[in-house]
Amino acid sequence: MKIANFILAGLVHGQEGSGEETEVFTATFGVTMGVNNGKDLSLAINQMDFENTLNEEDGDNVIFSELTFTANPSAGGGVHDAMDFTVDATASVTAETTDTIEEFAAKAKAAVQAEASENADSTNVEEESVGAMSCTDGANGGCSHFCTDNKCSCPTCWGLEADLKKCSPTDGLVSITCGEEQMTLSISECVIEDNSGFELLDSSCAPTLDNGIWSVSTDLDSCGTTLELDADSQMVTFTNQLHAAPEIKNGLIMSRSLAMEFECQYGTTYDDVSNNRTVIGGHIITSATSQKGTFGKGSLGFSLNFYTDSKFDSLVDPESMIMVGETLFFSIESTTTINGLVFTVLDCTVSDPTLGAEYDILTDQCADPFVGTTIGALSDAAMLEYSYTAFQFAGTIGSETQEKLSCSVLVCDSTAASGPCLDTPTCGGRRKRAADEGQLFYVSQTFTLGK
Repeated sequence: MKIANFILAGLVHGQEGSGEETEVFTATFGVTMGVNNGKDLSLAINQMDFENTLNEEDGDNVIFSELTFTANPSAGGGVHDAMDFTVDATASVTAETTDTIEEFAAKAKAAVQAEASENADSTNVEEESVGAMSCTDGANGGCSHFCTDNKCSCPTCWGLEADLKKCSPTDGLVSITCGEEQMTLSISECVIEDNSGFELLDSSCAPTLDNGIWSVSTDLDSCGTTLELDADSQMVTFTNQLHAAPEIKNGLIMSRSLAMEFECQYGTTYDDVSNNRTVIGGHIITSATSQKGTFGKGSLGFSLNFYTDSKFDSLVDPESMIMVGETLFFSIESTTTINGLVFTVLDCTVSDPTLGAEYDILTDQCADPFVGTTIGALSDAAMLEYSYTAFQFAGTIGSETQEKLSCSVLVCDSTAASGPCLDTPTCGGRRKRAADEGQLFYVSQTFTLGK
């Protein structure tokens, strides 16, 4: 899965050499790894973690890309071992060195072998090509910015990545914040000095400058933002791109255009979503060729609310007591409505923490007849309505008790042809719906019950 990619250019000055004769060599290799690390590598989220681990910055300049994952047949002749995979990849090593090209190639192959062996049970490395950087190769030496004396260099506030060719902003100068309703990209003014044509995919959305920081925010379904829901890995990823036109001075184009792609990913299971959520701040990923740019994580927001009646327009006073036998109306609500996403409620459970007792009033989207559970709709983008007859557990001491209502929420792609958010459940012989059919969240609320 592509996380982010910078397509950048600008003016830089050539760097003075140390006086020692050096060349920049690049070697590429075909790598095959046998991996059984206890994770199902058919899932995109595990594939991404594996690639990130391979490309951690450890000073070896080895970059793995173009990874493919193939499940191996099981020893017993079954379909496959869920944890046993063959991973094929391309690995590249770039270094500025005084070594001969043959010496460099041998050292590069050893580095690739060592890095692969740290993360795989078996490895095979085959050399594909090795060559020296040339600024006159018709491709600017592969440099994202300027190429001077067969070496790449970067402008102020930028630095070379591990491939010694691509430039990215210096750590800490670009950040992303992923919230329940929007994502915000912040960029130091020194990273982009000229803001001509500075805009997101939707040209009506442009950044503003405040105290030396460019900042632009977009709702998760605005400004041209797109979403991708990976049901198997339970990830929802929102993507946009920041564009800047080339710098023009005295009628001359002095730099190339810029396009900076950024993403927020919502892909973890959360408990008690109705409580205040802690949002994980974004960070810049510069360790892998396929993962350049801005990437952050956050949590989608849901709440569980109690209402006074079936109109669902008046909330129950938090201090009020709910009586046994009365109808308890509740809803599951999304903090923000996002185009392309809907949600459904899979299960709801009433529990008494003091007694350690619990009872399912909704199971696999099916209502419990004994407490009269009602379901307003199977799925919606904003709000789902339910009710049941309030009860206490046998063994309750006293007239009052604290009970907790907890529900699991599944987020789905609204354009899908089928799935839990669309298919009417079979409630006779009920099946357990797989959690990998969408993004799963948990929401709960505590209330006081009296006889």
